[in-house]
Amino acid sequence: MQALLARGLQARAAGAPGEAEEYFREAARLDPLGVLPPFYLGNCAWERRDFDEAVRHYQQAIERAPQDLALRLNLCKAHVSRGSVDEALAELRTLAALDPDSYPIQSSFLFTQHYSERVAPDEIARTHREWGARFAARLAPEVVPAAPLREPVANRRLRVGYVSGDFRSHSVAYFIEAILEGHHRDRFEVFCYSTFDFEDAVTRRLRDLSDHWRAIESLSDAQAASAIRHDGIDILVDLSGHTWGGRPGLFARRAAPVQIIYLGYPDTSGLAEMDYRIVDHETDPAELAPDLHSERLLYLPATQWCFRPDTRLPEPGPLPMLARGYLEFGSLNDFSKVSDTALHCWGRILQAMPTARLRLLRSPEGERRARACALLGEYGIAPERITATGWTDQIVPGQQYREIDIALDSFPFNGVTTTCESLWMGLPVVNLQGLHSIARSGSSLLKCLGLDELVSTTADQYVAVALSLAADPARLIEYREGLRARMRRSALMDEPAFVGALEALYQSAWRECLLSRTGAH
Repeated sequence: MQALLARGLQARAAGAPGEAEEYFREAARLDPLGVLPPFYLGNCAWERRDFDEAVRHYQQAIERAPQDLALRLNLCKAHVSRGSVDEALAELRTLAALDPDSYPIQSSFLFTQHYSERVAPDEIARTHREWGARFAARLAPEVVPAAPLREPVANRRLRVGYVSGDFRSHSVAYFIEAILEGHHRDRFEVFCYSTFDFEDAVTRRLRDLSDHWRAIESLSDAQAASAIRHDGIDILVDLSGHTWGGRPGLFARRAAPVQIIYLGYPDTSGLAEMDYRIVDHETDPAELAPDLHSERLLYLPATQWCFRPDTRLPEPGPLPMLARGYLEFGSLNDFSKVSDTALHCWGRILQAMPTARLRLLRSPEGERRARACALLGEYGIAPERITATGWTDQIVPGQQYREIDIALDSFPFNGVTTTCESLWMGLPVVNLQGLHSIARSGSSLLKCLGLDELVSTTADQYVAVALSLAADPARLIEYREGLRARMRRSALMDEPAFVGALEALYQSAWRECLLSRTGAH
């Protein structure tokens, strides 16, 4: 049996997943009570994005080893991926209580809360702070004194370090590339610390845009923090937070005098050693957000995003409904972001428009999709009016946008990259604004473009906005033909102004650090 497992792992590593599964199935037949065969079969199903099957295999493994928390964490992640957020959160709460020192468990719990419409912003803030306090207390014996300040020599270039596991084909790349390229090298020296030892064309492009590239995946947090100190970083920016590849241990060890969380995580870090979070006035209004953060907030003047679109995206093309004869709404975000309240809104929209259809992208086939279709069926929506597709790596870039007339944003977890791409492809995006940063990202993007008319504050208004758009083809054509030019003229794509504003925040934070640490003026 061990030989079968070994051959299966070798086949999987060699890029032969089908062959690997055959070995694991045979191992499961020979060892019907074993834990590893169903665990490995779950991993294979995950990679095929058959999340229902992954769940079944993980559950089988857990029945045989109920105390294995790593197995249970894998199950939670499979639940999230298939859109079963409530099931994942219920289990994650249990795991977080059982092992408060496991960062993989804690980070999954902290991040997954944002998908649920049943978790209030103040609850999310509380759990982040409680985690941060526990994490700091556990590290306290090994934390060395704060990183020393480099000499505040006049006109010295500030050294800025970006830490991320997403320097690759990832949504973060759409927003960090212009920053890396646009930094004024007479004032800033740019370091990138990659926490994921993987390379693709995007990785190579981002590496070429940095002054110094460091691969730190193989380093412990203590070793990486020491390396960052050795580089003399003045400002260290966390682009991952509690997402995959995050390294909070670097920041808890105060690897740099100024530490900032930005871009890749939609919330507070929970760490007392994280000095700032960069936001905008729409996502995190001053009267609402400070109490939800362990950091001080730094506000960019117009938007916290600088979008550089994928060059493979084609021109928007004509409004699809003109040739098709009916209107199609589309949900373009990962289905884990789609709440039941969103589905109820979509059901009401389709009920009011008997000829309209709905396209669900990134909706894995299985139980969650079936439940979603059943919920829509409560509004009399026939199955043939819903087109649901799972994940695919073979989709022609931009094709999904060219087949849709109106995009429906998810909530409470709004889209960011998908919203930007939708607008770039001429699609109006109907948004419901919430109370939390990630639930306000859609309204931030839309208002930055002067598209306030697409933002709603209640479910009823969300439905009304969608129906108003659907009843006005001329307006849809105007969006289709004009949104790309509008984006080019906006702050969202004004790269020089954006980078200048970001650098001004860095310089202000650095001056404040000098004042507090040395008394310099």
